[in-house]
Amino acid sequence: MALSSEPQKSSIGSRVASIVQSNPQKTAILDNELTISYKELHIRAQELCHRLVKAGIGREDIVAIITSHGSEHIIAQLGIAYAGGTCLPLDPSISDSVLQTRITFANPRHYE
Repeated sequence: MALSSEPQKSSIGSRVASIVQSNPQKTAILDNELTISYKELHIRAQELCHRLVKAGIGREDIVAIITSHGSEHIIAQLGIAYAGGTCLPLDPSISDSVLQTRITFANPRHYE
């Protein structure tokens, strides 16, 4: 699969790309003291997308992320969407046994 600088066709990906075109400095994420613009969100999600594609992630592959809510969670979900994958968010506060059961059941192709 060739790397592309454009996100895969997805409602969230195309919406973010549209905002980046029209108003790149608009605030996308407010996470405590951290403010991320749509342009920065797009760039960081693209970086993750490229890493995922290089790792072999493609359309509808499940990618598990173990992260609490916040900016990194949003960036990961968008990067996975850009790569064409399906995000499986997992809460880091759940027990290891429950986490392992969910990972085993979902059988993600990759996890971050």
